[in-house]
Amino acid sequence: MIAGFGNELRADDGVGLAVVRHIERAGVPDGVRCAEVGIGGIAMLHELFAGCRRLVIVDAVQRGGAPGTVYVLSPRLGPSPGHDALVDAHFTEPYAALTLARALGVLPAEIHVVGIEVAETDDLSLDLTPAVLRAVPIAAERAVACATAVDRASHPAPGAEPALLHVPVSGSSAEGTPEIDAQTPRIPPSSTAVVAPFEQGHSRDRH
Repeated sequence: MIAGFGNELRADDGVGLAVVRHIERAGVPDGVRCAEVGIGGIAMLHELFAGCRRLVIVDAVQRGGAPGTVYVLSPRLGPSPGHDALVDAHFTEPYAALTLARALGVLPAEIHVVGIEVAETDDLSLDLTPAVLRAVPIAAERAVACATAVDRASHPAPGAEPALLHVPVSGSSAEGTPEIDAQTPRIPPSSTAVVAPFEQGHSRDRH
């Protein structure tokens, strides 16, 4: 399942929804389903109760990178939440929703987070900023790759050092599609895709 988080009324915060819609327009691969879960992690939990082996979360993140940077993140969950956390029905931050899913026994065996570095999330707007908008097809490609296990080699095993993937958001191939160079062992100054851990506090704070 590919789950898009975000609030489309808050500019770049809606990028997760934009990515899911891009995938749906392009054609969802067989065996994959997409869900727009908005800003409520509880909606994702409802989807997980239907069962899925692999979950890909797509969401806005703020990690200090250039706007439009695409990250492929591996979750590292902390201790199970206490009772107070379990009764919170919103779980606007994906990390909290994943932690609750584990406590409820519905956490999928394989989880990836495709995060897009955002520029503007406070103003009321239906539009993504240019750099984030250009990142949508790249993030969609990464989400589908994770969901279909096309490029497992680019995802580190648990405990492995993160790998770096160069994804020039402004670049394109001769056919006009974004290029992904999985061999570049550095973070260039342009927008990038980075394989790294996903921990509490990495997602966009919606509280």
